Amino acid sequence: MRGKLGIFLRNARGNLTVLMAIVAPAVIAAAGFSVETGYWYYLNAKAQNAADIASYAGAVSLRNGASVQEAKTAALAEAGTLGFSSTTGATLEANVPPKSGAHINPNSIEVLIDYPVPRFFSSLFSNKAIDGNARSVAVFAIAADACVLATHTTAPEALHLSGSASVSISGCEFMSNSISDAAFYMEGSSALHVDCVNMVGNYGFNGGSYSLTLDECNNPRTHLSRAEDPYANVPVPSTHGCDNLGGGPPSDPTILSPGPDGIRKFCNGLQLNGNYIFEPGVYIIDGGDFRIKGNSIVSGDDVTFYLADGTELDFNGNSTVTFQAPDAGTYEGLVFFGDRADTSSVHQINGTNSSSITGAIYTAGADLVFTGDFSGLDGCMQLIAGTIEMTGNTTINSSCDSYGIVWATVPGVASLAE
Repeated sequence: MRGKLGIFLRNARGNLTVLMAIVAPAVIAAAGFSVETGYWYYLNAKAQNAADIASYAGAVSLRNGASVQEAKTAALAEAGTLGFSSTTGATLEANVPPKSGAHINPNSIEVLIDYPVPRFFSSLFSNKAIDGNARSVAVFAIAADACVLATHTTAPEALHLSGSASVSISGCEFMSNSISDAAFYMEGSSALHVDCVNMVGNYGFNGGSYSLTLDECNNPRTHLSRAEDPYANVPVPSTHGCDNLGGGPPSDPTILSPGPDGIRKFCNGLQLNGNYIFEPGVYIIDGGDFRIKGNSIVSGDDVTFYLADGTELDFNGNSTVTFQAPDAGTYEGLVFFGDRADTSSVHQINGTNSSSITGAIYTAGADLVFTGDFSGLDGCMQLIAGTIEMTGNTTINSSCDSYGIVWATVPGVASLAE
């Protein structure tokens, strides 16, 4: 019995050796093909990543004003740094516009990468060449002018249209620097017609019968870089002593003039009730409110009002306000210039359809509530505030160079599309 068992074991070991000799090549082949196929997948992912980065680089170049040839060169150079160039055996092509796909337009760039796929274990069975390829398309939008800019970086509803607001913007755009999920918000029966609405965060709507019409983009653009403050370097007016309002017959226009250096300062606010005309100059309102009461008629050309120490604007809806900013000089384009450090004030501007503010209402740190019917000459008015709420009717245009307005710039956007 023991002898037979020994013979069986000796035969089994021999059979196993033979079986392993037969199976081993298949196991090695499977392992070799698996490793080789995995490498091919890796190479394909690497090529696609290179194409994506290259097309994006080309789109950024076009957005920044580069020529088509310069953008193509930038794109192909980027692919080269990632290992795909003629020296590595790859064939690259950049096309503006793309030759195929859903974005055949001059605001898009296509990058094609063809590359040789090396054979390793599989070369034992075939010498036929394998070609890999990757394709990517990126699109871009050129920077635009913003005539309404909310500068607060985190506030929800930093740009807010509500009630029956009817706002028409021609040739420029809305921009919210807030990263909030509702950086731009519409509700009620508000209506907005504008080239595009842009924001760092996202946008929201709340029921009602709101209406949003966009001329230059299909949807509000989200997750952009922040717009820069166009008046960030304008200096604060020099310090002055306080002055009184002065008298004047209630039925006659009261003429208000600046001092010899073109600046006049009113302390503890400025209350206007009647008919007033401001002569050209800079007027500092220090503390209290700048209030224009009902049925008043107040005007001034080439004027700038600097709001210091928490001064708040409070214009009654029954008053008629006609102000125009200087079109040259230090304060060109600025009608109202709020203390940048003031982050707690709320400015309320209400007027009639005969009211006109030509220039910028610039209160970069504070909040602005804009109601009633307002516009500027030729629609030239600009709103820049920490947050902006609009509930009235407003028309704004962008062809305003002659009025000294300096528009904020909405950053151009580049993104992968295919």
